[in-house]
Amino acid sequence: MASQVWFIVLVLVVTTSAKSFTNVSAFPEMLYGSNLTNFRKECPDQLSQMDSCIVIYRDCFGLMRATRECDHQFCGCVGESGYIRDDSTPQKCLDHLNSACVTVRSKGNLFKNQIVEENTKSAVNAIEKNLNQIRSAHKTVVEQCGIESKIKDEEARMLASLNTTNRLFPMTMTFFAMVNVEKFISKSEKCQKSIDLYERALQNLDEATVNRLEIPYRFWFIGAEFGSIGRVVTRALAVETCENASPELNHHSVVRVNCYDRRVNRSACDEKYRRDTKHTLSTTESKKLKCKMFIDLVEQVQSLRAAQFYEEAVDYHENGLKIDVNGDSLTRGFEGFFKGSMTRRETKNDIVRLEASQNSPLILQQLYDDVSMSCGKSKNTADVVTSCAFKYAYCIHKIKKECMIQLSICLDHIDGIDGICEEKIKEISSFLWPSTATTPVPTGESNAAKAITRGAKEDSFWWIARMIALFVFIVVITLLIISIGAAIYQQGCVSGARKICGEKHSINQGKQEEDRLVETPSSSSSDVATAAEIDAAPRNDESNDQEPLDGEEEIARIGNDDNYEIIQMSNNQEDSQHSNIKTETDSIHNFIIIPQDTVDHT
Repeated sequence: MASQVWFIVLVLVVTTSAKSFTNVSAFPEMLYGSNLTNFRKECPDQLSQMDSCIVIYRDCFGLMRATRECDHQFCGCVGESGYIRDDSTPQKCLDHLNSACVTVRSKGNLFKNQIVEENTKSAVNAIEKNLNQIRSAHKTVVEQCGIESKIKDEEARMLASLNTTNRLFPMTMTFFAMVNVEKFISKSEKCQKSIDLYERALQNLDEATVNRLEIPYRFWFIGAEFGSIGRVVTRALAVETCENASPELNHHSVVRVNCYDRRVNRSACDEKYRRDTKHTLSTTESKKLKCKMFIDLVEQVQSLRAAQFYEEAVDYHENGLKIDVNGDSLTRGFEGFFKGSMTRRETKNDIVRLEASQNSPLILQQLYDDVSMSCGKSKNTADVVTSCAFKYAYCIHKIKKECMIQLSICLDHIDGIDGICEEKIKEISSFLWPSTATTPVPTGESNAAKAITRGAKEDSFWWIARMIALFVFIVVITLLIISIGAAIYQQGCVSGARKICGEKHSINQGKQEEDRLVETPSSSSSDVATAAEIDAAPRNDESNDQEPLDGEEEIARIGNDDNYEIIQMSNNQEDSQHSNIKTETDSIHNFIIIPQDTVDHT
């Protein structure tokens, strides 16, 4: 009897679990009702409407909005109260839509978890694949160095203190736990060899990461609390979740570490970091949900080490190198453990030099050199100044807009700067924002001021030189075109363009000959002069009231107004340069039509 009772209880538990699993896996099918086939046949328009609303519902959670807000948006989409519906919609179709709204309101949180899991699944799988490249080497170190039990205990303690459902924690916590366990590793030869293999595995992983992330390892501060392991692991996470937002998020970590170094209140530093990351996340155009998952992980693991890391910052200061920030330096990855430690803080105060290129003027490079040399000597500002320089270089090569402005804004927002560093930063601001500069750039002693003046003179000189060269070029081209045109015209008249030049010559010659042969009669004369008389008569242009018309036709009046005909002169026949002038004269003379009633036949 007891066994039967237990069997019934087991069946109930399994059935309940199965129903719960079915409910989770039923999204979005259960929104279409119990019979999707009938819904598709009976309500095709409403089915299409439902599909669109489900997409909107998914996107709502993808933008990290509240469950209640997404539920309300979905119900409004399917046509809940307050939205216009078509009166012709069948009632059973409306019932389907109403049922979907009721389901969403009752199971919104369940749907939200499923949608979040689906949206982040691809990123989680990619991260798991990346971390598998170092997981084997990490496990070997744990085994060969005798810290298996300690690493498990520390991992369990960290997970318990966080109390989170973030899917990134279980797969990454063993790496972060090393920070509190490294001090217990043995000094055996086997242990050291395993550490060397682990170091090479981290190098290989970061080499693949940096080619996509394009942020040099030495400028990456996220995970700095956990040393080399923390920085390499967080880079592998960021490239799959917050790739585009990574430069800004990294700068926020630099500011936070710098805030610790300056001994500002730790709570104030952490609060500023959370506020800045939230703002960056709100402006991210894509991957919001995935990036939020990464930010949550970073904030929580930082909280595990915050107090200890804050105390260590009192005496920490590592001078870096003077390096060039350019396109080549963007793909420099992890090179090795710092002073033989896997988890020791390794951030350095580098002094950087910006590149001078077409998109980055030499004057700005010279101004920033002064800033870097002045601010890089200070523990309070070196890290942030270097991070601003990297952001500028990244902008030049990737974003390619408003880079100089963003550099000025980044430098102006540095906290805790000293006097000379502040003055050098103001010189950049004065250069980029001359109309709003509150402090004029000093003259005489300032190298920056000299650089600006020299650059302005050089720019004016080259501008004038370019204008002169352009003017000379236009003049030469104009003269060349004129000379070529004249030569072509002359060549055409000599050899090939007879129809153009020859006809014009013939017309002019014929016109002159006609003026000579034909005399316009006066209104009182009725006699017609013979050709010989006309030829012998003196020409008087001033007494002639009417000149022959230009063009292909000429009109000559002979006799009174009632007795005249139009004299047609044809220019359609081709004339050569060797045509006889007399032939042209005879041709024109023969075209004269003499009225018959004025001819003296005797």
